[in-house]
Amino acid sequence: MRLVFDIGNTTISYSLYDDGLVNPKRIRSNEIKTTQDITELVISALKESNNELDEIVVCAGVSRIRALVYDYASVSTIPVHFVYGSNLCGAKISYETPETIGPDRVANSIAAQVIYKKNVIVVDCGTAITIDAIDENGIFVGGVIAPGIETQRNSLTQSAPALPEVELSVPDDILGSNTIDCIKSGVIFGSSSMIDSVVGKISAKNGYNTFVLTGGNSHILKSILETDFIHDDFFTLKGLGLAKVI
Repeated sequence: MRLVFDIGNTTISYSLYDDGLVNPKRIRSNEIKTTQDITELVISALKESNNELDEIVVCAGVSRIRALVYDYASVSTIPVHFVYGSNLCGAKISYETPETIGPDRVANSIAAQVIYKKNVIVVDCGTAITIDAIDENGIFVGGVIAPGIETQRNSLTQSAPALPEVELSVPDDILGSNTIDCIKSGVIFGSSSMIDSVVGKISAKNGYNTFVLTGGNSHILKSILETDFIHDDFFTLKGLGLAKVI
């Protein structure tokens, strides 16, 4: 039995893993402020697993929270393993700078390699939108990184303070009739068009035909994407559950 954590700048998803995810959850990253917050999540998981938790597997792209997990790991009686570019845990990476690759992208690569066993493009919608290609041999061969929808929205309001803050959702029409809907349309339809275009170009050049959509904001974009995606909200956690740790 594993406890798996995917720690991003915007959200943290976590779940028990026992031949599959068990009751996965997602919280906002700003809810985790201290090492005690990590401890309490583990204690809750221990109770849920009836004290059968054997190990913890983490991908953490946020230095602040990663430091808290390191602090927890230093005193934990449960082994804590970290998946990242220098500890691939079974992922196959063909990348010029593997040490710089995001740990969530490594975990997604593991999931794609083990679950699909063929060409896969994984689109992960979080703080960044990553579009990554895993070939028929399970090798991560490259990808694309673009700003996520919340990052775009925040950049607008920070750079142009006269613009209002908006809650992101799909507007009724691509043509906004007020400033809030115009921002929503630009961010949401702009991102979906970018994803469809980039995935289409990769697919046309390299013959990919399996497409996975995941990440904390994937539910906002999935209804307007034209690509035939498999929506798997906790795909990264599956990769952590399947990771080969020592």
